Amino acid sequence: MVNQKRSGTDFERKITKFLNRFSKYWKWKRIAGSGAIGTNLSEPGLMGDVVGQSENVPFKIKVEAKFGYGGSKQITIKKEWLDKITEEASFTNDIPVLMARFKGSKRGVTEMAILNLEDFIQLIDWIAELHNLEV
Repeated sequence: MVNQKRSGTDFERKITKFLNRFSKYWKWKRIAGSGAIGTNLSEPGLMGDVVGQSENVPFKIKVEAKFGYGGSKQITIKKEWLDKITEEASFTNDIPVLMARFKGSKRGVTEMAILNLEDFIQLIDWIAELHNLEV
């Protein structure tokens, strides 16, 4: 269990660093204690593993990060993870995302971001609306 926890923490750090490196308009931060502190204290701002914010966007992105639940060719995604991050994001009207990594995968898709359909539609509608305002 300790190795799984450490791998999860390492993955949280890795995706935070990756997102900060490649996101032009977003700042990302890892929430210490994997968001458990926020859950125990009922503090929505401290919930989730990673949180992204942009000054140009009216919402944050709250991330639940999972690593190694499967292998290099398949991954287990638990509904409870999606329900948890969706509930946590609802407290602050954020977009919930599950980010996962295939254990041992070196080529092709190694990480992924998963949204529920309602949040995906909200995100693409917001992008389309923004684009129409700028035309």
